[in-house]
Amino acid sequence: MIKKLFQNNNDLADGSRLNEFIANPKKTLWTLSGPIIFSLLFQALYLIVDTFFVIKVGHEAVAAITFVMPVFLIIVATVTGFGVGVTTLISKYIGAKDNKKASKVAHHAVISGLILGVFISLFGYIIAPTILKLLGATGYTLFLASQYFKIIFIGNFFLVTSVIFRSILAGEGNHAAPATILVIGTIINLILDPIFIIVLDWGIKGAAWATLCGFLFSFVAYFIFLFIKNSSFFDFNFKQFNFDTSLIKRIFKIGAPIAVSQMLLSSGVMFVNFFVSRFGQEMVAGFGLASRLEALYTIILIGISTGLLTLLGMYLGAKRYDLIKLILFYSIKVSLIISLFTAILLYFFSGMFLSIFTNNIILISVGILYFKITVYSYPLIAIMAVIAKLLQVAGHPLKDILINLCRLIIFFIPLVFLFAYKFGLGIKGIWYARLLATSLALIVALFFYKKVAKEIKESCQNC
Repeated sequence: MIKKLFQNNNDLADGSRLNEFIANPKKTLWTLSGPIIFSLLFQALYLIVDTFFVIKVGHEAVAAITFVMPVFLIIVATVTGFGVGVTTLISKYIGAKDNKKASKVAHHAVISGLILGVFISLFGYIIAPTILKLLGATGYTLFLASQYFKIIFIGNFFLVTSVIFRSILAGEGNHAAPATILVIGTIINLILDPIFIIVLDWGIKGAAWATLCGFLFSFVAYFIFLFIKNSSFFDFNFKQFNFDTSLIKRIFKIGAPIAVSQMLLSSGVMFVNFFVSRFGQEMVAGFGLASRLEALYTIILIGISTGLLTLLGMYLGAKRYDLIKLILFYSIKVSLIISLFTAILLYFFSGMFLSIFTNNIILISVGILYFKITVYSYPLIAIMAVIAKLLQVAGHPLKDILINLCRLIIFFIPLVFLFAYKFGLGIKGIWYARLLATSLALIVALFFYKKVAKEIKESCQNC
């Protein structure tokens, strides 16, 4: 695995990989998405095992992490959006066979990533405790959440820079190396979790330190891959580097709206946590357990859509609307099949899965109720995930933001008050609100898809 990790990726220089991507789009989607899905499934396994150990500390520890994660992801979303901008530009330039501009983007990404890593880490460390209070964390749960968050942000620099490094490789179509790095980092995390949490009796702080060690490994591995072994398509040399502000603005122009979109996703979870916390901290813990199981489904969609983003960028650069249309509909079909299978599985067997972690009847019942309602939204989310990537690569990220804004705030919050409070459905009303908000947001997404697809088709035909 290590030897394969550091294989050179310069076959892009002569266009051989681009030609391969064009020749067989369906196979290529799995070539790109497969390693991502595998590595993310591995990461999801870590989340499940981590939850298994963390809940030994108490349900308050699970609730604490449930409060922390969306706040943490909002901070990371900033750099993720920037990374998507980098991936989009690199893949477009490679698709257009302009390797010089692609290399320029990669160099600027590295420098910007280091700066963002320092800034985001410091900013997140300062504001996090205050936000946790506002989100509804109280008492012992707030104490544990603060402990966990402060340790995580010590290592946030390593995570942020790793995301940028990964985006460079994704742009050149190399998803295998990031997948390998993620798998090894997760293994390290899995090994350290029981040692830190149980053997050393560090509790929730042990979970945080184990995660930090995983971040540190990823940073070191990417650094060796890119700058010591020179295994990337790009030959990094910063001696004659000149900072191009206009290029950074262009990356941010693509990435900033996507970052906002990712922030909205995390904000949506924050709102859910807030509303759920009104019914007790145990309700938050139950929702947290359900979310960990649900991650097994969402990471598969993330893997497929990440591979799709690279392909769409290259096909758009090559002006191949026929391939764009083919891979879009294929991605939707595959995502729908996976969504339906997962929905059936969790609808009927979620109680059995949740009982692996705890025998707390309240936590299990909260999770079962959650899945009985929200699994109906899975096919809708699958379609929107594919449409989102088309909007992003076509230069319409603001439309993606509006879709998420509708689903997570504009539609969701009023519906929560309607179902949970006006109709007196309690926590069940929150899940009904999410389902209906997702359904309404899909209508908005389909409207935007029709317009953007037509625009792309005309653009490709006129060249």
